[in-house]
Amino acid sequence: MHPVWIAFMCVFYIVVGFFGVFGNCIALVALAATPKLRNTCTALIGNLCATDLITAIQLLFLMTPTQLNKGFPENWALCKFMVYLPTTTYSVSLTTLMFIAVNRYLLITRPRTCFRTCCGSKQVAVHIALIWFINFVVVVLSAFTGVSPAVYDREGQGCYAETNWWLGTITLSFYVVIPAFVVVPLLYGLTVYAVRASHRRVHARNTTGEHASAALSVQGSDTRVIPSLSNNQNVTAPHPHQISKREINFTKVPILIFTVFAVCWMPQLIYHIGSRFVKVSVYYRKVALLFIWANSAINPYLYAWTNRNFRQAYKRILKNCKRRP
Repeated sequence: MHPVWIAFMCVFYIVVGFFGVFGNCIALVALAATPKLRNTCTALIGNLCATDLITAIQLLFLMTPTQLNKGFPENWALCKFMVYLPTTTYSVSLTTLMFIAVNRYLLITRPRTCFRTCCGSKQVAVHIALIWFINFVVVVLSAFTGVSPAVYDREGQGCYAETNWWLGTITLSFYVVIPAFVVVPLLYGLTVYAVRASHRRVHARNTTGEHASAALSVQGSDTRVIPSLSNNQNVTAPHPHQISKREINFTKVPILIFTVFAVCWMPQLIYHIGSRFVKVSVYYRKVALLFIWANSAINPYLYAWTNRNFRQAYKRILKNCKRRP
């Protein structure tokens, strides 16, 4: 690899790692110190922040020295660590995004009792523990069974997991394609549809109320209006599961996070499919990985961009840091 490209990658790892550590640390502090941000969905977002923080630390303290030393061709322990650690964090991040989509879907489309049963505080804590345990076991099994052995790539000057193309396709499909491009979009599509249906119900109720008020003002004390008003009240009764504006606005956060995640993973999917038919340049492979690495640093700033409570919490934390000597 060209020395200029190696230097560029080192700078990229340092910059992205710094912003990732800084942003995810602030996000975790904001989630812990802000009562408005404490709910079951933000607990899952906190888990996502933790995985992104691990990834950012790896960029700063492991990827940069690895790139300068051209990987670990003779140290298989470090080589395996550099392969299986990001694999675990990637899978945990994607699984967390899927659980967030389920959380938003149940909150907006199902009764409160169903949401509390499936996504209460204790249930979400169990979900987070299961996310880490299941993904860790899958990665460990692949490491010890030799299904995806860690090997050194001389051309790419780094370590990667070597797998059969068909096995890699199946794994990528179950871990990335189906969850990220089928399950999560379907859940968010149903969630958005439910939100729009709620808006239509509210609009219809307000319109019917206005018509009823106009009828009263025209008819005056005419008793014949009373039966029609009674029927209108029955038709336009409040929906048993009223969706607040705060819930709708907060739902925009995970939708944007998922969209950015899908965009960052798209080059890697193109590489995997294209490598079956043509020889893909090592530089394209590196660029595809850079997109995935960058995703961990982008997320905490998306929280602040899409949610006012996150922005206010960030500002308060930064002001407190400035006041301290």
